[in-house]
Amino acid sequence: MAPAGAEPEAALVALHCGDAQSALAYADRWRRIGGASVASLMTRSEAARLAGFDDLAQADLVAALARDPLNPLGARKVLERNLRDLGSGAAKALLARSADEAAGALAHLAACGAAGAAAIRYVPPAKIEGWAAWRADRTASVSIFGERVETFALTPDPADPRARFFGCAAAFSLEATDRESVLAQVSAGDAVLASVRLPWRGRETRAQAPCGPGTATIVIPVYDDLDATRACLDCVDAVLHATADVHVLILDDASPTPALSEYLRQFSRRSMTRLVVNPRNRGYVGTVNRALSLIPDGDVLLLNADTLVAPDIVTRFRRIARRDPRIGAINPLSNHGEFVSFPKPFVENAFDEGWTRVHETAGAVNRDIVVDTPASIGFCLYLTRACLNAVGALCEEYDNGYLEDADFALRIREAGFRNVCAPSIFTPHLGSRSFRGEKRQLVARNHRVLKRRFPAHEAECDAYMLLDPLAAAREKIERALIADAPGRRLLIGPARARAILTLRARVLVEQGGKPVIGLCSHDGAGWRLRLQGFGGAPQKLDIALDADAAVDLFGALSPETIEIAGEGELAPALLRTLTKIRAPLLRLVAEMPMRTNALAMTGEIPLDAMSRAACGDFPLSVAACVAEAGPALGIILPEETSQTLSFLLDLANTPAAGRAIVLGGTSIDARLMGRGLFVTGPIGDEQERVARQYGVGRYLLPYRSSHYWALESWRRVRALPAAYFDWSGANFRECAEDLSLHPSSDTPKTLLQIEQWLETNPSAP
Repeated sequence: MAPAGAEPEAALVALHCGDAQSALAYADRWRRIGGASVASLMTRSEAARLAGFDDLAQADLVAALARDPLNPLGARKVLERNLRDLGSGAAKALLARSADEAAGALAHLAACGAAGAAAIRYVPPAKIEGWAAWRADRTASVSIFGERVETFALTPDPADPRARFFGCAAAFSLEATDRESVLAQVSAGDAVLASVRLPWRGRETRAQAPCGPGTATIVIPVYDDLDATRACLDCVDAVLHATADVHVLILDDASPTPALSEYLRQFSRRSMTRLVVNPRNRGYVGTVNRALSLIPDGDVLLLNADTLVAPDIVTRFRRIARRDPRIGAINPLSNHGEFVSFPKPFVENAFDEGWTRVHETAGAVNRDIVVDTPASIGFCLYLTRACLNAVGALCEEYDNGYLEDADFALRIREAGFRNVCAPSIFTPHLGSRSFRGEKRQLVARNHRVLKRRFPAHEAECDAYMLLDPLAAAREKIERALIADAPGRRLLIGPARARAILTLRARVLVEQGGKPVIGLCSHDGAGWRLRLQGFGGAPQKLDIALDADAAVDLFGALSPETIEIAGEGELAPALLRTLTKIRAPLLRLVAEMPMRTNALAMTGEIPLDAMSRAACGDFPLSVAACVAEAGPALGIILPEETSQTLSFLLDLANTPAAGRAIVLGGTSIDARLMGRGLFVTGPIGDEQERVARQYGVGRYLLPYRSSHYWALESWRRVRALPAAYFDWSGANFRECAEDLSLHPSSDTPKTLLQIEQWLETNPSAP
């Protein structure tokens, strides 16, 4: 067995040797402990294909291409496996690579009945180069779109080697003479084969937008989505009524929706509002740059048409900008704002209809606070005039509005200005409504551009996410918002009870509730309570726990009921506070009861069958579980304890280890695997597939006094016989083929019982 940490090499060696099962095991573990990198997904995909797990092989290949749609290895695998749903996109990704790869891609496209294929690129300052291959029953052309459209017919070149795939082919090199040109595309008949966006090289001849040194102009590029745009502009209209010296510049980027264009025309009749219509689609970057060229004075607020803003947003931005002349770019907090996301950072949070309350609260608790960020996000970005004059326009190497804002922010910093977040402002962002389907491809392509221009940026972002400088500001808002959701269920327990409390919370959510979990722990300096809500505030709140803090907290929450697990391990101050709360106290039972006289419980809630047995609710009958045709003993390990780790080390020294698989991850993987006990790594929600992949025929639950719910979870997807410790005190056995172990039995005796039980398994080797 390869040592822990050598999974990539072990998987590749096993693939080379034709050992598909071992390759899949190591690649699967690599994916689980190392994350879903393109390399781990591609390796597991190939191993799964060879091992006969076609569904996993295809799913991993799709996931790898979702992370990097331009990955050439992934594209080649798609063509090799003839995955028709992905084949066209994969083939196009290979057209600009080596002659052999392009030939394979052309053959695939021709076999699929495509009208043709092409590659096109822009070469500064004004050249368009590329090639096209097309069917003989069509005519091919290159069109350059600007204030006028120039079309150049392509003449077939019999000597072009690409002609053998479609019948006709030719290379081309053209000059884009029209300085207003924004797009070049290759067509075969009415089919567009390839296109490239051109940086706008013209000069804005239209009148400048009305503005002045003390004004702010809200710039809103619009392409599609009438409903989102209407909601956004309704908010902007309120800003105009609430704030002096604010102008609005809307840019219709050749919208394909006539109703949207008409709505924009109607809206632009308002005072202080102007509409500019692009005759050809320029994309996000080109459209914003056109807007900036029309605004010679005053600050600018770049606003996506899928955002909502409060009436006082410009006032708050102006106040922040005046705090420090070095501030050049300001973002608000948002539900979907990457570095500035709230309540959970660095993720897309669900849209909350009560967002105005969040905005008001943020303004009250974080007034005038600013936090520097490694980049700015363009969905709602306030730019000072001094910054704009120093930095200029957005870089047009980026397509369709992804990562050009990061590039802009890094140039802002190079010019001596600060990129900051103002946590006193909250703006909801729906996110990518106009072209959500193409986002991954756009991000993948633009990420390569950003990495080439600013190679150190990615490491800086990783460090920022680790430090999370906005945590304190988010916590202030969370604290203030707690009182907005009284009557919720509060689930409290020690930190080790996280899994139990989460299990209970999910049940309550399914019933329509919005529970709050509170985890109590001692960090060496004092007791702390970490709160996480399932719907509503708080989402992530960590407070020092003294008597006053606990009373204030529970007073604000006003819980309907309080459910408690592991009461004997809670902080004394918390226990004293719980005795003063008028809400009913219920004991959550999922382990050998740890009762205390400190709390007067009004009832008990068992969370699994063994807990029910411990509470006197015995099973009516013993079910039958039949071992499936799998030799492996799956050791269920949802979380580790010192006792379970010690037990696993002892088991690794027995013959049973040769057929055992640890279904989970541990902190001693290297030691266990060094003794021959394979560890899968974290399982997540893939229980059925993992049990099938590793040939699990029986389960072992190594906890002496808890975690029966984890066995129930596995049995819901695969009902197999199991060995477990019966801590119910009721001679509990759920299946006829189960091995019920006494919790006080010593380890050698227990391991001998398990070995004897396994010998009755007809599928064992």
